[in-house]
Amino acid sequence: MRALAASAYPAAQIEAFAAHLSASTNALVSAGRLHLAERDGEIVACGGWTTDHGEVGLRTEAAPGEHRLAVIRSLYTAPDCVRQGIGRAMLHHLEGHAMHAGKCSFELAATLNAVPMYQACGYAAIRPFLLPLPDAAPLSGMLMAKPAAGQATAAA
Repeated sequence: MRALAASAYPAAQIEAFAAHLSASTNALVSAGRLHLAERDGEIVACGGWTTDHGEVGLRTEAAPGEHRLAVIRSLYTAPDCVRQGIGRAMLHHLEGHAMHAGKCSFELAATLNAVPMYQACGYAAIRPFLLPLPDAAPLSGMLMAKPAAGQATAAA
């Protein structure tokens, strides 16, 4: 995350965000929803999903059908493995896992450097957000969503 986000954020902000991520990632591990991709014995990507959209503080009101919403979290690809389809494959794996659990639409909070990849995977920008960070300026990002097949995503 540090190397890939360097094009969009200053180093102090990246470090503050990395510290913030550990709690979210630990929650995914505890829930059994953190997935890893491995190649030649090395972890090349990770990601998870949850039904708790409130943790990141991006939305406060329930939307129709929200019980069918999965929130993609902590999706990262090793810097030397980007642009090889690994991140996209992990995202599709997470969506499939969530669909198997009855979820049919997806939401995520994207860092600015990751927005193009998510758009290429069918996610639409909903609105920008600022994530407060301790000891650093708030991190800007984009709330994105991918509707169930046949539904439109409306910008807020």
